[in-house]
Amino acid sequence: MVMKMMCDGGGWGHWGGMWGIVPTIAMVVIWALVITAIVLVARYLISLWSASRAARPTQAEDLIAQRYARGEIDDDEYRRRTALLRHDSEPQPFSAEAVQMRPSPACCRLGG
Repeated sequence: MVMKMMCDGGGWGHWGGMWGIVPTIAMVVIWALVITAIVLVARYLISLWSASRAARPTQAEDLIAQRYARGEIDDDEYRRRTALLRHDSEPQPFSAEAVQMRPSPACCRLGG
C-alpha cells in the first residue's frame, strides 16, 4: 500500500507530481519579484540621491551668491567665480604627464 501511494503520487494519481512542481515554481516567481522590486527601489533611491547632490550648490557657491546679492561683486565677477568653482568641482581624469617625478631628498635615500 505504501509503495503504491509513493509510486502513484501520494494517492492523487498522476496529479500528485504536478502539485509538487506548482508551489516550487510559484516560490521562484515570488522571490524573483521580491528581488526585482528591491533592485528597482534601490536604483530609484540612488538616482534621487545622486541628482540631489549634483543639483545642490556648494558652500562656496552660496557665499558667492550672497556677495553678489549684497552688491559686493559685479555680474562678471560672479559668473567668473561660479564657473571656476564648477570647473574645479568636476573630477579631473588622471594623466601620467600631470605627475612629475621628483628626486627624493638626501635624508630619505637608502644607504646614505
